Amino acid sequence: MSRRKIEIEDDLERIIQQVKDEVEEAFSAFRGQNPKFEPNDWAPHDRIFEICDGATPIYTAHIDGLYYLYGEEFEKAYRNAGIGHGDEHNHKQAAIFCYLKEAAWEEAHRLQTEAEEDLEALQ
Repeated sequence: MSRRKIEIEDDLERIIQQVKDEVEEAFSAFRGQNPKFEPNDWAPHDRIFEICDGATPIYTAHIDGLYYLYGEEFEKAYRNAGIGHGDEHNHKQAAIFCYLKEAAWEEAHRLQTEAEEDLEALQ
């Protein structure tokens, strides 16, 4: 019997923080470009897709490692997205993308809520 030790780089929190930071930058840029800013005017669908696409791992070992650690959470996000049947050749990568997209939208909604509260406090 032989044994192998495998190390997995668990950088999911770093990736999520990167996604959140980029969403916040996009929100700030939108606010700066729109003097009559209303929080609900911000509809970042395309930008969130770009952010999550850029943050999703592309190397098989990285994808497999994260999937090993967080597969259940990724699968839940994938099912919630309703984008496929799980038989895509890049299913694990797609599931990670869905998970990141959920985190991005949570951040976007948090920023919108904060902005609404700030506007209400000024009135």
